Amino acid sequence: RAERQRLAQQQKAQREKTAMCLFQNSDRAYRSACFSAWAEALRLSKERKAVEIEEKAKRSAVAIRSLAKFCESQTGMALGMCWGAWCKVIEERRRESLKAEQGRLEAMQKAQYERALGIWAQSSDKALRKDSFATWRSVLQEVHARKAFAVEERARRSDAIIKGLSKFLAVELDA
Repeated sequence: RAERQRLAQQQKAQREKTAMCLFQNSDRAYRSACFSAWAEALRLSKERKAVEIEEKAKRSAVAIRSLAKFCESQTGMALGMCWGAWCKVIEERRRESLKAEQGRLEAMQKAQYERALGIWAQSSDKALRKDSFATWRSVLQEVHARKAFAVEERARRSDAIIKGLSKFLAVELDA
C-alpha cells in the first residue's frame, strides 16, 4: 500500500511538471517533458510489475505451506481409515471362523444324536448307555474346546489390537 501511494505521488508530481512545461509552450520543453513523462511511466510500470511479482511469490509460498499441511492431515486420516478397515476384516474373519466351528459342532452333535436314536430303536440298553455316555463325553469335550478356543481367540485379538495401537500411537507421536 505504501508503495502504491508513493507511486501515485510520483505520478502526480510528474504530471504537474509536464503541465508546467506545456504551459510555457516551449517546443523543446514540451518534447523533453513528454520524454521524461514516458520514461517515468516506463520506470513506474516496471516497479509496479516487480511489486506484483513479489506479491505473487508470497501468495505462492503460503499456498505451498497450506498444501503441505493438508497432505500431512490426509496422511493421518488415511492411516486411520486403513486401521479401521483392518480391524473390521479381522473381526469379520473371527466371526466367520466361529460360525464355521459352530456349524461343524452342530453337524457332529446331530450325527451323535441320530446314532443314539438308532441304538435306542434297537432297544439295547447297554449300547444305549454306552452311546449316551460317549455322546455326553464328546459334547463336554467340545464345550471345553470351545471355551479354550474363545479364550485363545480373545487373547490373540487383544495382542493384535495392542500391537496395532502401539504402532499407531508411535506413528502419531513421531509425526
